[in-house]
Amino acid sequence: MGGHVGAKPSVTFGRNQWSRCSEIPTKLKEAEQETLRETLRVLVKADIPLDPFIVWRDSEGVTWIIDGHHRHEALTAAGTAPDALVWIQEAKVATEAEARAVALDINKRVHFSLHPKELIQCLWMAILTGEAQGSVRAKARRYQTSIGTVQSITKEAPKVLRELERRAALEGLPIDRDYIITNAPTWRGLKKWWKDVEKPKSADMQEKERQRITQALLDALKQDLKAQPEVVAEVFQEVTEEVTGKILEVTWRRQPEEDF
Repeated sequence: MGGHVGAKPSVTFGRNQWSRCSEIPTKLKEAEQETLRETLRVLVKADIPLDPFIVWRDSEGVTWIIDGHHRHEALTAAGTAPDALVWIQEAKVATEAEARAVALDINKRVHFSLHPKELIQCLWMAILTGEAQGSVRAKARRYQTSIGTVQSITKEAPKVLRELERRAALEGLPIDRDYIITNAPTWRGLKKWWKDVEKPKSADMQEKERQRITQALLDALKQDLKAQPEVVAEVFQEVTEEVTGKILEVTWRRQPEEDF
């Protein structure tokens, strides 16, 4: 795992995540999850101790559940403090990425509850967010997939990130981990996502792109445009032709003089 786990008898819970590996779709259907929760609630009411929580504490002191999400829900529903019936162990790792790696290992090795497709989705998100560490072979071992799959995901990730960066810029948002997790396609849904991207853009989207490009040009060239517009136009023409291979013609027209 990402670090050793030490025993800790009690803890104050903040937000909780990582019952399975926070951004992956669960293999359990909702009905199965509810059955599991109900079983745990029965154990809680009977004062039967549950399996330990594995938690991680971030730099702000907020505690996150790595393993034990359903147990936490059962305790909360029963109005029971988590430390009353559950022994709590804290994963001694420094970063969120390492904590997610611990969650992955627990679900993969202890519960055997991660489907191969879920592991691939974990790998996909880890590569998109820059959290997947090690060689291609090491990633294949950790996520129990083929080297070819790791190579395919590694090849596709930069293309998706460029598209996400473009979208984030249009929306005026930072391209951070939360944005990637919220807006990135699943690995299985990648082809459909690209088809949607390639559809003709709506008038609203086109206008947003025009505004973004206009603002970028003004930010970079406003003073030069005022001082020497012909030079700016000439350079823009040359750069456009070099990058796109298309001929750009710039035509200057005088503003009509107003009649007084």
